[in-house]
Amino acid sequence: MSLISSILENNAGAGLGGSDICARIYRSTPQTYAHVAFTQLVFDSVRYDTDGMFNIAAPTLLTINTPGVYRIGACILWEADMKVSTTQDQFRGLIIIQGGGETLVRTYRPSLKSSSVSPALICTTEQFLFAGETISAFAQQDLGDLPGNPAGNLDVLSVAQFTAEFWARRVDKGG
Repeated sequence: MSLISSILENNAGAGLGGSDICARIYRSTPQTYAHVAFTQLVFDSVRYDTDGMFNIAAPTLLTINTPGVYRIGACILWEADMKVSTTQDQFRGLIIIQGGGETLVRTYRPSLKSSSVSPALICTTEQFLFAGETISAFAQQDLGDLPGNPAGNLDVLSVAQFTAEFWARRVDKGG
């Protein structure tokens, strides 16, 4: 192995050559979320997956096959808040969970009350993960019971090349 190859191998993802261990998945259709429900995002398509992390039979998970430090992220675009009255305070949330329930990162934002703007949420973190561990993304919203929408349902939209997406890239071997 040459010196340059050794440097690139030992510093994968550290700005000296990147990492070839990565996955980026997305959902090709909108997904509806019930009021206050803490619901996993379901994915159905793969942009790339170099390490077999996504399995369509388990469409809510990325499974780590190669241990290391991973940069993990998710992006969603909520339906516009046109259904929200001006007297209510609601939120939209995006959470990334490791394994059985450890929250790695979360982001929340208030609704824009009667706005035609679709609120986007992005969250990202880095975490050491062992082979066999799983990560998943959850969405949560608090639209409430409104006329014409008694269940308080709200969609996470599907926009080409943008949302809903979930990714993991190994940036260091760790240890």
